[in-house]
Amino acid sequence: MTEAELEAYLPALDAFKLQQEAAELENFSVKVVDRGEHFEVAFVPKKISAEGHEGLIQISVGGQNAFGKEVHYIVSKKNAKVTRFFFAR
Repeated sequence: MTEAELEAYLPALDAFKLQQEAAELENFSVKVVDRGEHFEVAFVPKKISAEGHEGLIQISVGGQNAFGKEVHYIVSKKNAKVTRFFFAR
């Protein structure tokens, strides 16, 4: 992770913790993507194995599962602040 990506990640992480207080970060994959004028930081819940069905996974509905909701934060490169966010559909 570059320094600029880390600077984008930190305010997104703060926003994520406020929105999904019960979510545990270890149950999410985090992706930071450079989009030119801003970074997009996505928190995606990991897939859950279907209990009692080895090799199968639970289907996420609307970008969420028991771990929490998938959310994307747009972070400005100018001031490292979250300018907007959206949930997966």
